[in-house]
Amino acid sequence: MRAEEVHRLKCALEADARTAAGSPESNAWLEPEQWKRYMGKRIHMALYSSFSDEELLAILKATAEQLGRNPNKKDVFCVYRVFLIRRFGNWPRALVAAGLKRPREQRREENRQKNENSLRQQEIKREKAPRRKRPASGQTRSTEETQNMMRL
Repeated sequence: MRAEEVHRLKCALEADARTAAGSPESNAWLEPEQWKRYMGKRIHMALYSSFSDEELLAILKATAEQLGRNPNKKDVFCVYRVFLIRRFGNWPRALVAAGLKRPREQRREENRQKNENSLRQQEIKREKAPRRKRPASGQTRSTEETQNMMRL
C-alpha cells in the first residue's frame, strides 16, 4: 500500500474518530462497513504501522484530558482502541505508557506502606490509651463507676 493511501486513510480515520467522539452510542463505533474500511487485513497492517507509539499515546492523553479522567476502553474510538491494545499488550499497560496510571508494582508498594503505617498508628494509639482498672476478684463496681467507664 502506498504512503499516500495510508496518509489518506489516516486522515479519514481521524475525521471519523472526531465525529464519533464522546458518543459511544454512535453508529460509527460499531458500523460494520466502517470497521472493514480500516480493519481489512492489508489496510489494517499498513494503517497500524503508520502510527508511532507517541501518536497513539497522544490520542489516549487527549481523550483523558477531554473527559477529565482516565478513559475506559469504550471512551476511545474502536480502531484506536484496537491499535493501543495491540501495541501495548492490554489497556492498563497503555494507560501506564501514557503516564495516566502508575504501574501495578508501584501501586501495590504504596498500598503496602499505607497499611503498615496505619497499623503502626493503631499500635501507638493502643499504647497511649489509659488502661482500665479491673476490680479485684469478688469486688463489684458501683453504678457510678460503671457509667464513668462507659463514657471513656
